[in-house]
Amino acid sequence: MNDVNDVNFTQTEPSAQIMFISPDMATEMLYCNSRNRPVSPAEVRKHVKRLKQGTFRISSSAVSFDSNGKLINGQHRLMAIVEANVGAYFIVAYGLPPETFAVEDSGKGRTAGDHLSVEGKNNAVLRASIVKEIMRLRGITKPDAQEVAAYEATLKPDLLLAAIHFADRAKKKLSIQFPQASGAAYYMVVTKTEYPEKVDDFFIPLADGTNLEALRADFIGWVRNPKLLAHLDSYTRTDYRVYKIIETWNAWLQRRKLFPKGTTDKMPEIL
Repeated sequence: MNDVNDVNFTQTEPSAQIMFISPDMATEMLYCNSRNRPVSPAEVRKHVKRLKQGTFRISSSAVSFDSNGKLINGQHRLMAIVEANVGAYFIVAYGLPPETFAVEDSGKGRTAGDHLSVEGKNNAVLRASIVKEIMRLRGITKPDAQEVAAYEATLKPDLLLAAIHFADRAKKKLSIQFPQASGAAYYMVVTKTEYPEKVDDFFIPLADGTNLEALRADFIGWVRNPKLLAHLDSYTRTDYRVYKIIETWNAWLQRRKLFPKGTTDKMPEIL
């Protein structure tokens, strides 16, 4: 097989063959790459190095196309062929069901963000980290990428989007560490509080860094301080930041001291 045009990539019956892919063929195949995961430059460079050194080997992980002719696996290796200007042999599979991406085993492990990106979700990496933290807060620990992507579909989309916007805004304006904690705290509060109409009155000033007299500047410092909980693992540090934001939300509602001192080590009841 010398020409990619000899393959009917839109056929509905799955099929596979070993094919030598030249730089020109790789370029043509990449035109079919309309909905794949974000590109990792480091992954491309790794394959480029192997191609140029002559150590690149055929893998059981196929360059794959679904029955619509869309590339669903292999973009990093194809990009490396184009960049290195060196061809190589691959197993090429085509005619696969479109949902194959969700279970594809590739040379680079797929993250939850990769899955959500292919589904067309915006802010996929931050979205995935917030969803994963929400799962932890609800007792679902160590979910794999597919489980995180599936759980994301069960959450309320408009409220999750608002949580993502809040976390992204807080990260950019206040350099808050662990933005997934900010987003998860927002989602937990907005979905459980008896006062949803007051949520933005609390969270918008927190994200913007305005009205710090009301929110207490030392609270902002606590949330974004990377050293304060350095003795804990990253997952626990994230949990503690969620707890502290929720505890401060409760205090704000009750008009009591806005920044409870000390480390909160369990999930507060949300008012």
